Amino acid sequence: MYWRGYAAVACIVASMMMPGCATPWVTAANDARSGDAEAPLRSAAEACAGVPNAERDGGLFAYPERIVAVDRIRRAASSKSPAQLVGAGVSLRAMPGVTEQWLGRVIVCHEAYAAALPLAARSRAFVGAQFAVASDRVGFRVEITAPDRDRALSVFERARALSGL
Repeated sequence: MYWRGYAAVACIVASMMMPGCATPWVTAANDARSGDAEAPLRSAAEACAGVPNAERDGGLFAYPERIVAVDRIRRAASSKSPAQLVGAGVSLRAMPGVTEQWLGRVIVCHEAYAAALPLAARSRAFVGAQFAVASDRVGFRVEITAPDRDRALSVFERARALSGL
């Protein structure tokens, strides 16, 4: 039940040891399937300890002025197949004190918090999505990918709308 939290800690530790590599973040959105009604609330409380409410509520999109670009991520299943939409890439400008690890923590917190909300109150766009955070020359790139084409389109459209671009 708590393996996601341990996976996030392992990712944080691994990313601190290997600078420059992408850090994958698995969200806690599936905790409700465990049958424990309190699991999403516990996950959110643990994931969001010390995270400001603005980041908890808005995740990457809490401060749209930091977002430089949102683009489509396309990947081909093989060298002979056409590239298909798999999600959205969000480019953020560098900010004092913000690291890959902090962005990953904000993502984990936001997704755990969203999973604890009543279904009608949360966006389904990022449920089941995977996040990868990497630094680049001028900031950060967050890739949000979805398991199928329809959800990938939903992820891209939601990211675009939330960014204000």
